[in-house]
Amino acid sequence: MRGGLNAAGCEKGMVILMKKIEIGKRLTMIICTFILLIAPFGAIAAAEKPEMSTAHTHSYAESEMILSFSALDKEWHKLRVRKYKVCTLCGDTQEISINDENRRHAFRDPYYTGANQHVGSSHKVQYAKKCWVCEFTDYWWSDPYPCPGNGNCIVPYSIKSEEK
Repeated sequence: MRGGLNAAGCEKGMVILMKKIEIGKRLTMIICTFILLIAPFGAIAAAEKPEMSTAHTHSYAESEMILSFSALDKEWHKLRVRKYKVCTLCGDTQEISINDENRRHAFRDPYYTGANQHVGSSHKVQYAKKCWVCEFTDYWWSDPYPCPGNGNCIVPYSIKSEEK
């Protein structure tokens, strides 16, 4: 009989179906075991993580940022300054002002530029100091001091400090 079921075909189909069910059961068991093993770790991680409250009283600290600068003369520079306050808890920023201000230069320690010259039997050297904010450099010459001459000029690099 064509298209009909016989006992051998039915039995074979049942075996295949039972094998699929068995595989499904095993997969289900593996997945359930995996979930049961992993779930406690997720619960522990969730319990250890403190909840962050977004409601708080702001605690502001004032700050400033130099937006631009330019030297005015040997003593002063002009700064465009942004003043603002920042909450130390959440980082919220509130603008206070943006103003132009004249401030005194903030010079680094003076240094020898390497320039030197003879003035008769004397010698003088050039020093400079640089503003760390606007990079303005102020140059000046030392007072003349006696020079032994003959290529034995005394300049800052040739003077060794005594070790104590």
